[in-house]
Amino acid sequence: REQRQVLIMALMNVDVLIENPDDAPSSWYLTGSPLERNIVQASAEHNILLPDIKETYNIVLAHPFNSKDKFSVARVRAPEEFHFHPEGAGLKDFLSIMGAPEILLERSKISKDEFVRLSSIVQARAAEGKRLLGVAVKPTRKFAHGPGEYENIDELLFLGIIAFYDPVRVEVPRAMARDEEFGVRTVMVT
Repeated sequence: REQRQVLIMALMNVDVLIENPDDAPSSWYLTGSPLERNIVQASAEHNILLPDIKETYNIVLAHPFNSKDKFSVARVRAPEEFHFHPEGAGLKDFLSIMGAPEILLERSKISKDEFVRLSSIVQARAAEGKRLLGVAVKPTRKFAHGPGEYENIDELLFLGIIAFYDPVRVEVPRAMARDEEFGVRTVMVT
C-alpha cells in the first residue's frame, strides 16, 4: 500500500506526454525527461497508470523541479479523501512534493531519530550508485496558491523514496578500453 502511494504521488509530479495512451503501457511512446519517463513506466508495471491518475485527480504542477530548490510541487484535489496512513485523517486538498530526499527530509515533520535513520538509508543507497527521489505531501486548506509560496514549504509528511539504478552495460568497459588504445581520454561528469 505504501509503495502504491509513493508511486501515485510521484506520478502527480511528472511532466510526461504519452503519445499513444490507448495502446498497452508496454508499448507507450513517452516524451519527457528520462527520469520522469522511468517513473511512468515503473508505475505502469504496478498497474498505476498516468492517464488514470490524471483523470481521477485535479492536478496542477505548481512548482516545476529546478536546481535551486531541488523539488517539484503539484497541487492536488482528490475526488474523495486520500488516506496516507491507515490511522491518519484523509485529505482532499494537498500538495504532492517530489525531489531530493535530503531536502524533503529536512523539511519534514519527523523526529530527530527518524531523520537520522532515513538519512542513513539515503546515504547508503546513494553510495550503491542509485539515484534517489523523495516523495512527500503537505495538507492544504486551499487549492489555489500564489507564486513563490512553494520555495519555503515545510511541515511535510515524508512518504518514501524511489530508487533508480542504471547499471553499466556489459560492453561499455571493453569499448572504453578500445577508445583508450586510440588515445581518447575519457572524462565522466555526473
